[in-house]
Amino acid sequence: MNSRDVGYAYDMLLEELEQVIPALNAQMSELTSQKKFDQAQGVLDKAKQVSAMQQKVKTLREEWQKLDLFGPEGEPIEGRTPTEVFRFPLLRALVEFGGRAHCRKVIARIEEDMGHQLSDVDRQTLKDTKTIRWENSVHWMRQIMVEEGLLLPMERRGYWEISPEGRRFLDKSK
Repeated sequence: MNSRDVGYAYDMLLEELEQVIPALNAQMSELTSQKKFDQAQGVLDKAKQVSAMQQKVKTLREEWQKLDLFGPEGEPIEGRTPTEVFRFPLLRALVEFGGRAHCRKVIARIEEDMGHQLSDVDRQTLKDTKTIRWENSVHWMRQIMVEEGLLLPMERRGYWEISPEGRRFLDKSK
C-alpha cells in the first residue's frame, strides 16, 4: 500500500460513514413518529458519535497527507500489478453490464479478462484482512475514478456505475 492508497482508504471510510447518517435519521424519524422518544434519543446519540468519528477520520486523513511519507508515487510492492492497470478493464466491465453492476460481478469479469496477467503477489491476501491484493486494487481504482468523475458515487452499497464522463473517456481511448 502506498501513501496515496492510505489517503483513499480514509476517503472510503468517510464515504461509508456518510451512508450511516441517513439510515440513522430515518430510524430516528420512525421512532419519533411512534412516540418512542427514549429510543429516538439513543439513535440521536449514535448519530452524534458517528458525526464525531467522521471528524476524527477527516483529521487523521489531513495529518496523513501532511506526513508525505512515501512521496507522490508511494512505495511500490515488487511484483504487484499497478492500480492504474485496472482502469480500462473496470470501465469496460461496467459498460458490458449496461453501465451498472454489483462490485463482485465486475471483479469476476475483470478476473476473466486479466486473470492470466495477475502475479502471485497480486493473488496474496492482505495482512490484516481476507481481501485479495488485486481485488483491493480494483476497489482503489474505483475510488480514484469516482473522484475523477468517471464513475458515480455509490447510491446503493456494492453497486458501481459508470458516469457519462466515464463512457466518453472510454470511447476516446478506443
